[in-house]
Amino acid sequence: MNKLLFGLILIFSFGGNCQNIAKYGPNDSYFPNAVIFTENGQIIDTKANREKYLLGLHKKWGKVNQEKLLYSVGISPDLKIELFSLLFAKKKSMKSLIIWRKNGDNFLKELEFLSETTLFKTDSNGLKIARKKWVDLCNTHNASLLVREMYLPKAIYHNNGRTIQGTTQITEEYKYMNNPNYNLTLTPIYFEPINENQIIEIGQCSGSYKGKYLLLWKKDNTNEWKILFDTN
Repeated sequence: MNKLLFGLILIFSFGGNCQNIAKYGPNDSYFPNAVIFTENGQIIDTKANREKYLLGLHKKWGKVNQEKLLYSVGISPDLKIELFSLLFAKKKSMKSLIIWRKNGDNFLKELEFLSETTLFKTDSNGLKIARKKWVDLCNTHNASLLVREMYLPKAIYHNNGRTIQGTTQITEEYKYMNNPNYNLTLTPIYFEPINENQIIEIGQCSGSYKGKYLLLWKKDNTNEWKILFDTN
């Protein structure tokens, strides 16, 4: 399928205005090495597979009838995070998390997360306990224990355009936390519930690292909050 034909399909599929085309248009709205990942930790990381996945959504649920920007935060002049709510023609809803990176005069997708939404009650107290546990474990200077206790087996870590998956790789990434002088506090700024088992949290770090963080929490099979996605 050529780019023009694919673009026309997605223009009609996803609403037909410039805003939607920018977010859900042809694969040239993504960096070549961009990643889409799903609530099950599946990584979609090639142009052909992204095209297949997006067309599959259109076939399954129809076009996007309504799109709402829920939250936007700039990480740097060249990087921003946005959250959207999407309502499809067949009355299905999704939440979309997008990390945009500047490319020349435009922003392209570096990473995107999509998940179906449902009505539910938020387990805010359980999440507060899980966050405190994460901070306490981080400040014990044992990255292996932190990741083993707080991350799902298929957890994904994204930083500076690079995506890794699995607790072994994340432990290696976080080995700098083993420094006895390292300390960190997480202060949440924004929560976006997706369904009863998933919540996106965006916040501010303080201590040894002073940037923003984003965590996608997901309940495991013991009903405890664990991390599926982590970026800072």
